[in-house]
Amino acid sequence: MLTRRGILAGAGALALAGCSEKVNRVIDLGKRLMEIQARHGGRIGVSTLTGSTRMVGDTAADGSLNLNSTERFAMCSTFKWVLAAAILKAVDEGKLTVAQEVKYSKADIVDHAPVTTMHLEKGRMTIGDLCSATVAVSDNTAANLLLPLIGGPEGLTAFVRGLGDTVTRLDRTEPELNSNVEGDARDTTTPDAMSGLLRTVFTGKVLTPKSLSLLTDWMKATTTGPDMIPAGLPQGWTVGHKTGRGANGAVNDVAVIWPTGETVPIFLAIYTTGGTLDDKARNAIVADVTRLVVDALAFAESLDSESASS
Repeated sequence: MLTRRGILAGAGALALAGCSEKVNRVIDLGKRLMEIQARHGGRIGVSTLTGSTRMVGDTAADGSLNLNSTERFAMCSTFKWVLAAAILKAVDEGKLTVAQEVKYSKADIVDHAPVTTMHLEKGRMTIGDLCSATVAVSDNTAANLLLPLIGGPEGLTAFVRGLGDTVTRLDRTEPELNSNVEGDARDTTTPDAMSGLLRTVFTGKVLTPKSLSLLTDWMKATTTGPDMIPAGLPQGWTVGHKTGRGANGAVNDVAVIWPTGETVPIFLAIYTTGGTLDDKARNAIVADVTRLVVDALAFAESLDSESASS
């Protein structure tokens, strides 16, 4: 959790180097993040990773920010990009194909099923189309149809364990997994675990280049939450993201972000819960946190530039 001690630790490192202006900048970044959480009225979790290095610390000497990054939050629909990755892993292993069709009926339809409802009369969709619907449109029925192909919620949990994530867990299907009851560990992750999963999948060798390209395209095509992480990024930056929302104020967004001209992405996980804001204001909180993360990254880059030139 971001604390006064954490702020002072980052500031102290700079103070020892005689950088009073930078000390003030670190303290300001931390204060602004705490002000956003106070305005939200609940709990916010933030974790930022670069392609190779964790943006460590609550408010580190380099100005990077994490908040409540080891605390559990309900994943809600943010699990769906992980589901698509698990499906693509099975495709790469020859267990499935994206052209393979999955049959379904009206009995399978659950709340928020815009794409699967459209194809209900035909009663079948390809695995590739179901993945696209799951990630880009957050179709709940599509997710439920895909889960059995990897062994259900337990299979998804096993998939992330195989990637070194000992925290993230999926226990139920849509829509029950969105209950977000305080203290219930089911269907939860931490911001650190989720940003770590993003980095593992998008910079490692988990998927073949073809499958990773598909996953990237689906996340870039996301239609939900344009006023969340995407709204907080500078013009010209590219983003692929997956939103999620549930009961008791759960509003989340996780993203792979490519700054203009950069090939190495940034990984950002923002989770929120509680508070009494309306949906529009909750989304705006996520965008505000994103803007602050961008400011912190710019500050870190300026420090790197100074170090390189000295």
